[in-house]
Amino acid sequence: MSSRKSVPSDKASAAKTAGRLNKRLANALYIILGAVTIALLIMTVYASAQGQNADYPIVSAVVFVFLGGALAVSVVAFNPQKSIYDIGFYLLHVGIVIFISGMIIFAVRGSSHYVALPDLSSVTEEVENQMKSTYGWSDKDIDRLRSYRNQIAGENGEIIDLGFNFRITDFDTEYYEDDKSVKHYEASLEFFLNDGTIETESLTVNHPIYRGGLKIYLMNVGLSPYGYEQVNLLIKNDPAEFLSVAGIILTILGTFMMCLLPKQMSYFRKKASKGEVTPNE
Repeated sequence: MSSRKSVPSDKASAAKTAGRLNKRLANALYIILGAVTIALLIMTVYASAQGQNADYPIVSAVVFVFLGGALAVSVVAFNPQKSIYDIGFYLLHVGIVIFISGMIIFAVRGSSHYVALPDLSSVTEEVENQMKSTYGWSDKDIDRLRSYRNQIAGENGEIIDLGFNFRITDFDTEYYEDDKSVKHYEASLEFFLNDGTIETESLTVNHPIYRGGLKIYLMNVGLSPYGYEQVNLLIKNDPAEFLSVAGIILTILGTFMMCLLPKQMSYFRKKASKGEVTPNE
C-alpha cells in the first residue's frame, strides 16, 4: 500500500521540481533578452548623439525583430497554457513600444533636408556660353558648379557637413509610349572618397542610397533658370530608423497572430496521459 501511494507522490514532486526549473530558466532568458535589447537601444541612442549612424539599418531591424520574437516565444515556451494569440499579443505591444521609441529618437536627433544639384551631363558647352553671356558667370563659377558637394544648407540657414563628397554626373528619364508620362527616373551619383578613389552609384525613386549614416532619396528633376537640369534630392538623417522598421514588422506580425490565426491554438501543451502535443480545446 505504501509503495503504491509513493508513485503519485514521486510524480508530483518531479513535476514540481521541473516547474521550478522551467521558471528559473524562463526568468534567466527574460533577463538576458531584456538586457540585450536595452543595451542595443542605449548604444543606438548614444551613437545617434555622437553622429554615428548605421549605414544599413535593416540589419539592426532584423536583430530587434529576432529579440522581440525570441522574448515572446520564450514566454509561451515556458508557459504551456499560453496560446498563439498570446504570442501575438506580446509581439504587438513590443512592436508598438519599439516603433514609438524610433519616432521619438528621430524627432530629437533626426533631420530631413532638401537639396537641388545640377545634372552635369546637361551643363553643355552651349549652356555654359549662355550662362556667361546672359548671367555673367565666370569660369570659376562654372567650375564650382561642377565640383563635388560635401555640405548642404539646413532649413535655418546652417551649414551641414555631410561627411562625404558627391555630385550628379548623369540623369535619365524614361517615358511611357505617350512620351508624356514619366515611367522611370535614374540619377548617377559620383562619390569622391578620402583615399582618392571614385565610386558611382545609381539612385532611383523609392530606392534610396545609404552613405555615411545618411539616406539619400531621389525626388524629381526640373529645369533651372540657367538652362541646365536640376535634380532634387532628400537627404535624411534617421539614427533610429531600424527601430521604426522593427516596430512595424513586429506590430504587423502580432496583429496577424492575434486576428487571423485561431486563438485557441497553443504551443508546447502536452496531453497528461499520452504526452502528445495538441492544440487547446
